[in-house]
Amino acid sequence: MTSKLLIRSVMAVASVVALAAAPQERPTFTATSDLVVIHAMVEDRRGAPVAGLQQDSFLVYEDNYPQELRFFSTTDAPATIGLLIDNSTSMSTKRERVIAAAVQFAEMSNPEDEVFVLAFNEQVREAWPARVLDESSLSVLRATLMNQISARGQTALYDAVNGGLERLARGKHTRQVLVIVSDGSDNASRHTKDAMIASVRSSSAMVYSVALQDKVDRDGDPGLLKRVAQETGGEFFSPDKIDEVSEALEHIARDIRATYTLGYVPRNQARDGSVRKLRVVARHPDGRALKVQTRGGYVAPKAASDAGSGQ
Repeated sequence: MTSKLLIRSVMAVASVVALAAAPQERPTFTATSDLVVIHAMVEDRRGAPVAGLQQDSFLVYEDNYPQELRFFSTTDAPATIGLLIDNSTSMSTKRERVIAAAVQFAEMSNPEDEVFVLAFNEQVREAWPARVLDESSLSVLRATLMNQISARGQTALYDAVNGGLERLARGKHTRQVLVIVSDGSDNASRHTKDAMIASVRSSSAMVYSVALQDKVDRDGDPGLLKRVAQETGGEFFSPDKIDEVSEALEHIARDIRATYTLGYVPRNQARDGSVRKLRVVARHPDGRALKVQTRGGYVAPKAASDAGSGQ
């Protein structure tokens, strides 16, 4: 269970002045310390998202030691979002509904979000390049996806996740979100499952997944999609009917707009590859305790000499 909660830290050095000057954009850095970036979804006792909290509402603990926040981004800050849509033969009866749900998801996003779409069968292709979606681009998104997603061929899910994470890392926003819509099967990737999981743990992205179950075809692997989401503090959805995919993506869109981003430079600066446990506590200004959903930990980086020697 512990392994499901591990990630490597985001490697970078914090420039406090730059963070304060542009809190909604990707931080810029100068030299020497590692910045750990985590995303936190906050809910009240009834499960409703809590917006409007300020930095002093949060406490972050690493291995039970409190950390000083150097970066804070409020809910509904712009994000770089990647949609990974299964384009294999198994999608043939679901294609139009999934595309309609994807367009609705884009319409519900923050107007400043940077969004891209990757379609994957045995190949991973850019179906929609990263851009901010205005009214004119939203009007052609559906037609473009209908043209790009043909529902044929095999499935290279592991390659698609790796490609999506690499594209997110080049995004312009600190907040990074990957949304996977697939049955979870893979029969064509160059990357292995273990390599894909390692990439997820190494990324600062929050991953959401929607499993498209097929009662006739049992080749899917929804358990893998659930694991990938849990690795990052994201959520997993397994709709019983294809018509419910739209509801799942609506839920994800709302969650993204109600997620806080926190960053800190660890007090423990040892570059030893050790497992570091994370805990985030949030309190309402009136003192009420709140529920926080986030990653459970990460793996500290190793010193260059250790990494190179394989120790």
